[in-house]
Amino acid sequence: MKKRKGCRRKRGVVDVEERQREAKRQELRRELEMGDTNARRLRKTWREKMMSLNLPLIKEDLQVAWRTFDRALDNKDYSISILLDALDEDEEQKRNDNNLQMYQIDGLIKVYEKHLNESNDHYRCSIEKTLDSERELIDEASCEQEEKEAFLRTVIFSTKQGIEESIEAKQTKNLSKLDTRKEENDNIRRMSESLLKRRLHNFSEQLAGVLSDYDESTKDRRKDFEAVREKDETDQRVIARQSMRIEKLYNGTVELRNQIANFKVNAGREVADYTFERDYFNGIYMAMQKRLRTEQTLDREQLRILTIEYNITLEFLRSNLTKVEKILTMANLCQKYETYKDKVLLYPLSTVIENNETEDLNVSTLKPMQKLIKLVLLVQKNIKELKAQLEYHQVRFDYLKHSLKMYMEQLANPIHMCKKENSKATPVLINPKDVIKKCDLKVIDANDSDSNINLLLNKTF
Repeated sequence: MKKRKGCRRKRGVVDVEERQREAKRQELRRELEMGDTNARRLRKTWREKMMSLNLPLIKEDLQVAWRTFDRALDNKDYSISILLDALDEDEEQKRNDNNLQMYQIDGLIKVYEKHLNESNDHYRCSIEKTLDSERELIDEASCEQEEKEAFLRTVIFSTKQGIEESIEAKQTKNLSKLDTRKEENDNIRRMSESLLKRRLHNFSEQLAGVLSDYDESTKDRRKDFEAVREKDETDQRVIARQSMRIEKLYNGTVELRNQIANFKVNAGREVADYTFERDYFNGIYMAMQKRLRTEQTLDREQLRILTIEYNITLEFLRSNLTKVEKILTMANLCQKYETYKDKVLLYPLSTVIENNETEDLNVSTLKPMQKLIKLVLLVQKNIKELKAQLEYHQVRFDYLKHSLKMYMEQLANPIHMCKKENSKATPVLINPKDVIKKCDLKVIDANDSDSNINLLLNKTF
C-alpha cells in the first residue's frame, strides 16, 4: 500500500509539472504569435504614422531606438535558448525517471518471484511432512487391527475344533447318552458363544477406543491440515492478484513508452517551429540592420539640414516678432504727435489701396481733417490686421513648439510608438526618410539666409 501511495504521489507530481510546462509553452506560443501579428501590422501602419509627422528625427534617438530593438531581439533569442535548454533538461529527466521506474519494477518482480518460490517450497515441505506422519499412524492402526482380528480367528477356530472333537468323542463313547450330552453340548455351546460374544464385544470396545484415541490424536493435525489448506488457498488468490497487477503494470509501462515516443515527436515539431521563428527574426534583424546602415549617412545629412533650417525659422519668427512690436510702438507715437498739416503717412497710399481694392479712396478730393481721419482709420485697421497675423504666427509658433515637445517625448521610445486601436496598443515603426519626404525639403546653402527664410516660410505656412 505504501508503494502504491508513493507511485500515485509521483504520478501526481509528474502531471502537475507537465501542466506547468504546457502552460509555459502556450504562453510562449501566444507571445510569438503576438510578435508575428505586430510585425505584420508594422508593415501597414508605419508609413501612415510617418505621413502625419512634420518634424525631423535625431541621430542619438535613432541610435537609442536601434539599441532598444537590438536588446529586444537579444531578449527573444535568450528566451528561446532558455526554452530549448529547459526542453532538453525535461527530456533527460523523463528518460532518467523511466529508467529508474523500469529498474524498480524489475526489482519488484524479482522479489515477488523469490518470495513466491520460497512460500511454495515451504508449503510443499510442510504438506509432505504431515502426509508422511499421517500415513505412519494409519499403518500402525491397521497393523494392530489385523493382529487382533487374527487372534480372534485363531481363538474361534480353536474353540470350534475343541467342540467338534468333544462332540465326536462323546458320540463315539456314549451313544446312549446322546440327549444328555446334547444338552450339555448345547449348554457348552451357549456358554462358549456367550464367552466369545463377550470377548468379541470387548475387542470391539477396545477397537472403538483405539479409533477414538486415533481420532483425538489426529484432531490437532487435521486442524493444522485445514489451516494449511486455507493458507494455501489464500496464497493462491494472492498470487493470482499479484500476477494481474504485474500484467496491469506491464500494460501501463507499454502505454507510458508510447506516450514518451509521441511526446518526443511533438517536441521535435515544436523545436523545429521555434528554430524557424528564430531564423525568421534573425533574418528580419539582419535586414533591418543592413537597411539602417545603408541609410545612416543620408539620414545624418538630412537631419543636419533640417536642424539648421528649423533654427533659422525660429530666429526669423522671433526677429519678426520684435520688428512688429517696434512698428506698433512707432505707430502709436506717430499717432500721438501727428497734426492736421502732416502729410507723412505711416504706410504708402498705394499699399493701402492695393489692400483695400473694394473701397473708393480719393485722397485728393478729401479735406485735410477727413484725410487725417481716414488715414487714422486705415492705420488702425492695418494695426489690427498685423496684430491678427502676429497672433496667428504666435499660435503657429506655439503649435510647432508643442509638436516638437511631443515628438521628443515620442522619441523616448523611438522604435515603437503605440496608438490605440480596438483598445489595444499597436506598435508603429519610424522611418526617417518618410519624415524628410513629408517635409519635402531640399539641400541648400546656409549662407543664403534670405532664400532659406523665404523657402522655409513658404513650406511652413
